[in-house]
Amino acid sequence: MPKSTLVNKFQQRHIVDEIRYLALAVDDSANSKAIDKIWPVKRVTLQPRSELTVEQTGKTSASANLFYLFELGAPLTLYRPIVNVPYASTRGSMKLTTLSAIEATTDFETIAQVYGGI
Repeated sequence: MPKSTLVNKFQQRHIVDEIRYLALAVDDSANSKAIDKIWPVKRVTLQPRSELTVEQTGKTSASANLFYLFELGAPLTLYRPIVNVPYASTRGSMKLTTLSAIEATTDFETIAQVYGGI
């Protein structure tokens, strides 16, 4: 993830150190996505994009822009999937929340945020 994505959305640089789980939405319909798994975050490193491999990113790049690289553990399956994740840009569909808030809802719009974004 580009460093600028988190910094521009949340404007607080320390939050990356607090991330414990990562949830990725997958296609649910033509207009929305769903989350059915979350991954524990083992480690986060900050690296120039040019140092990331094709296996990590899907393509090569000579860019010197900084990217966060998340090392993930084995996924955990949610008992109740989160639906209605918007088909928007990464920033538009990103929320920082808690595991208990994820477990308490099935609708992305109702997930309580820990840090508000812009």
